[in-house]
Amino acid sequence: MQIQIGDILYTRDTNRRVRDSNHAVITAHYWREHIIIGETRDSWILQDGARTLKVAKNDLRLRLRELYGMDSHAYTPETKADREWLDHNRMRLVDMVRVADVATLRRVAAVLDDAGE
Repeated sequence: MQIQIGDILYTRDTNRRVRDSNHAVITAHYWREHIIIGETRDSWILQDGARTLKVAKNDLRLRLRELYGMDSHAYTPETKADREWLDHNRMRLVDMVRVADVATLRRVAAVLDDAGE
């Protein structure tokens, strides 16, 4: 994806916690949408309310001294979808692997080994 001025990037702020009726955190509320309003030679400039954020063009790393609960990257819509999938599925998969039998673990290891080649 080619990023340009006017595109939307997202930041993830884990201090924005909203809980459902079962007291589970709704991770969709972590996300903040930002419009790219400018650029420098090596950064995108994002609108963030009354202030701006700088994001490195090469790796979308935020350039902040203190992140205040945000992780250190901006996300494109595609990478945001990947992160959301990870948030929703990681612990379920870990739990499944934790109780899996040896034959299943060998198949999982084979799939991961094939993916790493």
